[in-house]
Amino acid sequence: MNEDLFVEIAGKLYPNTKGMVRRNDPNTSHEAAQGVVRRNISNLQREVMEAFEAKGPMTDSELEELPQFVRYAYSTVRKRRTELYQKGELVMCDFERANKYGSTMKVWDLPHEAQ
Repeated sequence: MNEDLFVEIAGKLYPNTKGMVRRNDPNTSHEAAQGVVRRNISNLQREVMEAFEAKGPMTDSELEELPQFVRYAYSTVRKRRTELYQKGELVMCDFERANKYGSTMKVWDLPHEAQ
């Protein structure tokens, strides 16, 4: 399990809600934040997977520029891609591509499609 996504409290793992609630906020606020984290991560991860299924290999920049992700900050989409890579759901391809600014970027894909 990715330690950045979860925190241990009294021996139980909970979604990491750092920055969403303060330590002294009521339990209901913490529970609501945990629900948001669970839903957003799984839904957004699913959307990222669907994008790779539809478009094939992509850089983070290409992924972030897809219409379904324009409402998110670039780091939000990139983090979901990273989580999927850490879970083995995406792999790094053995080639790179330049982005629109000319910087070289890693290319990611589904495991069965990577070359």
